Amino acid sequence: MMSEPPQPTLYRLTAARQVWSMPELVGIIASNADQSTLGRLARVNKTISNVALAILYRTVSTNFYDLIKILSPTKLTPDHGLSFTRPLKETDWTRFLRYTKYVNGLVLEKVDASAEIFCVMDATRPSEDIFPSLKSFSCDSVGRTNYLTKMIFHNRLTNLEIKAWEPPLRLLQNIRTIACSLQILRFTDKSLILDALTHAELICLLPAISSIVHIELPPTFFTTKIFDILAQKQHLRIVRIPKLDEWAHGAMRINYPDFEYGFRFPDSGFPTLEALIIADASPQPHRRISITSEFKSLHDLEVKLSGQPSYANVQKYFQVLTHGFTSLTRLVLDLSAKHETYNSEATFSMLEPLLSLSGLRSFYLANYKPMSLADRHIEQMSRSWPLLRNFCFPGRMFFEHTELTLSALVPFIENCKFLEDLRLCIDASIKPPRELTDELIFPKHFKKLHLLDSTPGEVNDVAAYIADILPNETQLRYQSTESEMLRARMDKWRAISDLVDLIRKAKSRALRRG
Repeated sequence: MMSEPPQPTLYRLTAARQVWSMPELVGIIASNADQSTLGRLARVNKTISNVALAILYRTVSTNFYDLIKILSPTKLTPDHGLSFTRPLKETDWTRFLRYTKYVNGLVLEKVDASAEIFCVMDATRPSEDIFPSLKSFSCDSVGRTNYLTKMIFHNRLTNLEIKAWEPPLRLLQNIRTIACSLQILRFTDKSLILDALTHAELICLLPAISSIVHIELPPTFFTTKIFDILAQKQHLRIVRIPKLDEWAHGAMRINYPDFEYGFRFPDSGFPTLEALIIADASPQPHRRISITSEFKSLHDLEVKLSGQPSYANVQKYFQVLTHGFTSLTRLVLDLSAKHETYNSEATFSMLEPLLSLSGLRSFYLANYKPMSLADRHIEQMSRSWPLLRNFCFPGRMFFEHTELTLSALVPFIENCKFLEDLRLCIDASIKPPRELTDELIFPKHFKKLHLLDSTPGEVNDVAAYIADILPNETQLRYQSTESEMLRARMDKWRAISDLVDLIRKAKSRALRRG
């Protein structure tokens, strides 16, 4: 007697069980699901609930308050900020910990750290860690209390990023309790001013952070004593200040407190340093840096000199840099250098020590005051840096002061075969002294030509010159502005750009038909 064939429903159930029993397949499905789908899976499918929750709560940021509501309902009050609507119970914490155990990263922005909910949580929390799997914590402000830090800091935290804190909170003393596990420490408020007590706390904290690989401190925190301590770190790869958005010049300059400042690179210091961002507000920065030997591991350097040093002092500073940092592949210079006269030869003399960096691949320079180079200087720079992929000179420019012509583009074609991005301020109204030949064209991988702040010339001539040297896929960029004063020059650049596109399209059609 033949048995009855299995029903289709049974087939579907068996197949589903097979899918959910394969951890690798479950992980792929869950990792490709959106948050609402993950939430449904966590609620209705007990087999993969843990996988769904682990992905859903791996990083908590904008959903932080949703996580808090799992603990207890909340309400916003005018006097106490966010508060719970009822007292917390032990069962609330048991439920809450079921979810918080999955949190690996916590990113808090615009969170009132002094709100009543954090005070209540701190007072009623259980003895075990609330976020036992937390590796990374980022917060724009932890306020003036230690409610947040007491709940979050534990000895498995490796990445700590905090923008600001306020007295009476002594944040650095709190961090000492987790110093042994930290690998990344970032204080990202560039306007923080160092005081004597914070300086003393930092001197006590840094020796305890033995595994540090990345540190970011406000500019005023890099005193000579602090830098000397960092130089002895065996695993430190990245040292930097927060990115500065505005020029620290004149009245905007950061007021450095009364500490000794200087950057000393001893023979045995910074054995694994790869990337460095430093700032110096002195008019004589060359007197505050010393490099006693080559640092071949350092490849990425950004320097901000905001003290209005003379060209001569900047040249001396570059001589020190190139003596020690011989293996740089990326160099970013944000200067406030000044000179008594506007002179392209003086500018090139200032930059000339940098030509020894033969392995340079990316070069960016900006200066608060107008500066320019001549075409012959670009020729020497392109020959010295044949591996260039990105070149920007200068990042901030006053178009009426440039001496560069369209011919300044040619040396990059001849000498920099790997170039991908070029930013120059030129005067296209000057007839280019070099004639083009059929062989002069940028390589196919050349992506962008930026002629920001450049002066346009006669539309037909400039467009023909540019179209001759640009591959079809390369983007031509020019500055766009709503300023009525610059409207005519922008209209002219728009006409040049449109004509360049037409010429390149016509050439492509001719090649296809040929």
